[in-house]
Amino acid sequence: VEPIVRAEAKNVLAFEDAVLAQADSQGLTTDEAYLEVQKMNLLLQENCLPGSVADFTPEFKAEWHITGSSKSFALLQDIKSGANPVRIEHWQDILTQYFHCRGDVKEVA
Repeated sequence: VEPIVRAEAKNVLAFEDAVLAQADSQGLTTDEAYLEVQKMNLLLQENCLPGSVADFTPEFKAEWHITGSSKSFALLQDIKSGANPVRIEHWQDILTQYFHCRGDVKEVA
């Protein structure tokens, strides 16, 4: 077992702790809270980092006989459509505090 010493790793853990604490204060279950962490991470990746969350290519789907979308891509589409919004109150403020990006608006191409 190696201790977590890198500042970046400590920041990610502090972010997750903050989201889990907020979820607990809102009465969400542990499973629900971790889903909210996942949603916020997807929005961070989509809107704050270069590139985007992409689905499997048609070729990959054909090769592996996949008929649906990747789990992350499908969840992101549900977030964007409003079918499964982030349930953490003030989630944009939490993302800003830990990653200096709100996550709700595309900031990087």
